[in-house]
Amino acid sequence: MPTARTTIDTKHNNTTKTPGSSPQSPQTVRHHLYYRESRDVYILIGHVYFRLPSTDFPRSFFERFAGSKGLGPTIDTWPGIGAPENAIFMTEDETTPEEFEKLAWVLHNPLIDDFSTATLDDWLVISRLAHRWGFETVSAMAIRRIKEAEKDTPNMSPVERVYKYELTNPPATLVEDLYLKICTRDEALSDAEWDQLDSLGGNQGRRVHRAREALLKARVRGRLGPEQKKTIVCEFLGLDTRRTIGSPPSTPSPTAAGSDAHHGQGPASASGTNGSQQNSTTTPASRTNTNGTSGPANCNTNQNTQDNTSAAQQEGKGKDRASASASSGKDST
Repeated sequence: MPTARTTIDTKHNNTTKTPGSSPQSPQTVRHHLYYRESRDVYILIGHVYFRLPSTDFPRSFFERFAGSKGLGPTIDTWPGIGAPENAIFMTEDETTPEEFEKLAWVLHNPLIDDFSTATLDDWLVISRLAHRWGFETVSAMAIRRIKEAEKDTPNMSPVERVYKYELTNPPATLVEDLYLKICTRDEALSDAEWDQLDSLGGNQGRRVHRAREALLKARVRGRLGPEQKKTIVCEFLGLDTRRTIGSPPSTPSPTAAGSDAHHGQGPASASGTNGSQQNSTTTPASRTNTNGTSGPANCNTNQNTQDNTSAAQQEGKGKDRASASASSGKDST
């Protein structure tokens, strides 16, 4: 896939500083591909403006940024519509210009149905954004593409694949079958696998082990069908809350670094602007239509409490791992 490294050329792009901003403040620029004149939706991500037609977006996208007041009776009152001062402003907690460009590339791919230039990492980003914002068709297509790409990495284990996918906060449909394979296989999690899953947050390794135990106990009471097994696994791993389009991830995790499109031919690694071709805009006077998301929680927990909690978790993890090793010789579900 061709890549392009582009930077903001403050000497030649004719951008202007936002009134009242400090000299160090980033200047707002129009995206070199996806700022389309005569389109009605303005989106500001960081310092990069996107302008696209409202027909690209499902109603659920606007609802996400409407806040508690909800959407107005007509589309001209919705967030992002009509003028730069109404722009939907997104922080990096929501997405980045590079990530958003991947989704815009799918919506405006000049090759119509040829998406062969997108990588697995591209599709993971597209899947996350499409699921989060309610692009049902795009989300389904992204999951199909990801499943197809799995054939190119046949030696990647289910645990490794789950780890890679979970870093992008994917929809449940992308990982539930992988979790099912892990929970129904003969061997228990190795220490390395347990640690890898735990690094995702939420004691995921322990939750997988508990799901395996639940399946073994349920099997004693009678034979389980595929859907019954999946139901148990999804319940223990909290995947049910991630099934609905537009639902947030159940376990926060870092997002995979992505790359953006290059002149419409496919996602690439770039900054989302195009040197001397970029045009300037000014920062909206009022950014009332924010996404409402917050950054990392401010933790004021006493350090001793944290140490005690950590010790208790390690003790519990040791017991679970011992139990897992003892039960690994039993028949799988």
